[in-house]
Amino acid sequence: MNFAEKGPINQKVFSEKSRYPEGGRACYFLYHYFCCTQYGFTHPVYPHTGFIAATMKDHLVKWEFYSSDKDMNLIFERFYENPEELEAMENYLNKTSADGVKKLSAFASVQLSDRLLKEAFENYFESYWSLMVTAGTLRTLDRMVVKNLRKVFGSSKNADQLIALSAVPAKPAYSVKEELAILYLAAKINTGLIKAGSAEYENEIDKIKSEFCFGPLGYFNEKPKNFSAYDAGIKEALKNNPQKMLDDKEKIFSKDESARSALAETLDENGRKLMKMAAMAAYLKDLYKYSVNKIQYHAEFLFSALSKNSGKPIDFIKDLHPKEILDLLNGVMPDEKNVLERVKHNVVLAIPGQMETLLGADAEKFEKVYLSLDSNSSKMKEFKGRIASKGYGRGVVKIVRSPSEFNKLNASDVLVVTNTSPDFVAIMKKAAAIIAEDGGITAHVSVISREFGIPCVVGIRDATDIFQDGDMVEVDAERGVVKIIKRGRD
Repeated sequence: MNFAEKGPINQKVFSEKSRYPEGGRACYFLYHYFCCTQYGFTHPVYPHTGFIAATMKDHLVKWEFYSSDKDMNLIFERFYENPEELEAMENYLNKTSADGVKKLSAFASVQLSDRLLKEAFENYFESYWSLMVTAGTLRTLDRMVVKNLRKVFGSSKNADQLIALSAVPAKPAYSVKEELAILYLAAKINTGLIKAGSAEYENEIDKIKSEFCFGPLGYFNEKPKNFSAYDAGIKEALKNNPQKMLDDKEKIFSKDESARSALAETLDENGRKLMKMAAMAAYLKDLYKYSVNKIQYHAEFLFSALSKNSGKPIDFIKDLHPKEILDLLNGVMPDEKNVLERVKHNVVLAIPGQMETLLGADAEKFEKVYLSLDSNSSKMKEFKGRIASKGYGRGVVKIVRSPSEFNKLNASDVLVVTNTSPDFVAIMKKAAAIIAEDGGITAHVSVISREFGIPCVVGIRDATDIFQDGDMVEVDAERGVVKIIKRGRD
């Protein structure tokens, strides 16, 4: 790929589209930029119709999506008219991931010359981008499926709950598969089939590790799980009854499947078709993140090699533009002052065929015009979102934007996030309830909160700015309402 930017962009085009929050998190510039490239560079199989504006301040990123119903409907109709396209995307993700890992593994097994290291990075970038483009397609599909399901369930008081039920993934999320694998192994130990600490035990953990260890990876400095993490998970499961925990999980899956089947029987062909789309899209979104994490995990040796060759820290390299990395491989050192300024504050804009990175005053001006917080939000005490997982929770707000803030959350606190990713699962389980900015049915926070039975309301724009650490809130995930009981600063 040629990563040369084609700008400047006429910023007025952003005022002509509807704005949707796309989530956010801690992020190196490289991955922040890659998330935007899916909109700025047209993919032959999964082209996008929308725009993206992404702000970054000291590694904290928020992505904002701009589009129109007319444009998004083009993608929706493609998959609605041809449901087999969703299975084709599953095959595409699996093949692209497998091919990418195979190529990276071949480079990892040889002595890397400068030429081979550059070729390896080019292969990595191509694989990463080729996986990334499916995320934007799935998010667009997500929005249009929800809109059409609302028409189907419009007369029901429980429309949000029915939409959430419709979007139970067609296959279990990978974080759930990982938990089941741990419980299966713990159950074998508990019944004496495998002895803890034996060679067979270590081999079984290595199998789980090889399949799931990269799950916690995000876009920043998250680390994969090691043997000790899985060993600790087994020991924790053995404190309870792992077989009963497995049985309880099976009951939940069975109950959801029965409820989905019963709901589908009440719908016409259109409704059943939309339900299948929702379930498959939710699964594919999880498969996408699993696939891109796998590529990232297997590419880590490239950054170590470039760091050794260039004398630059890995963290610095991951804050470079992809073109700057390729230039560095050719011996051209980046402007370090510009890199640091960019990390401190930038806005990446992307529309089909064009990308532009704004810095300093230009970034601030764009944010003020197009991304300013609704002035009424700070005065409101009650907010309406969408139910992702039923229930009720009350507690003290803890805003978590990155893994470095995980230790803020205590049991019974209310977790407030832009969105979550697999590395958030451990703290999600501790929360009394979850509030999220991202409102998609395929969003990780929507899928996982339901699978673990955590009350969750999503789609509250700018939640991480509206709420503050220490606020006491009620999360009514039966109605999709969050109420501030007392401000922490009061």
